[in-house]
Amino acid sequence: MAPARCVIADSPLERILLFYREGAIVPYGREMNHVGEVPQVLEVVDVYPSPAVPERTYSLYVDDGETANYMSGAFGFVDIAYRLTGAEEPGAGYPVEAAAGRGSVANITVDARDEHYPCALPLGVVRVWGCETRPLEVLAGGKVLPEAANASDVLGGQRGYFMDAKMHQLYVGVHGPAKDVRLTVVWPTAPQAEA
Repeated sequence: MAPARCVIADSPLERILLFYREGAIVPYGREMNHVGEVPQVLEVVDVYPSPAVPERTYSLYVDDGETANYMSGAFGFVDIAYRLTGAEEPGAGYPVEAAAGRGSVANITVDARDEHYPCALPLGVVRVWGCETRPLEVLAGGKVLPEAANASDVLGGQRGYFMDAKMHQLYVGVHGPAKDVRLTVVWPTAPQAEA
């Protein structure tokens, strides 16, 4: 564990500072005034991977939010996980014959455990924080995703990815059910110059 340190950061009234620990996985749903106002959706899942925490799983509890049916088993879980590996390591999710020149790989999975309750919520965007370099490629289910022109396109419904180099964020537009989602992000061995 790193020693304690003091961080001084500007915090004007119009901006709230949030601090997440390494390895955090934070899902965000739709904004609503009361349960049931709009259907439940995983709009954004923030992932904060770190070499210090190369693997993490978060389980999101899901029920209808309105009744006591959960007491009779009407609930489920959406498991969100990431795993950092080298491109050539077994289980990296990347073909070994294509791994030459590739550096690290982040495998991100989102999967509903809905044996007793349909909980494969719609999933919008997975946002990966702390990306220092542009990825070589981003895959969903083994298929290469196209690069989007900007984050708004991905947030607005485009399937693909966008790298925000200034904010060190990678936006991956999934826009489908949170069931058997398999994302693979491949970074270069050496940092690439940003375009």
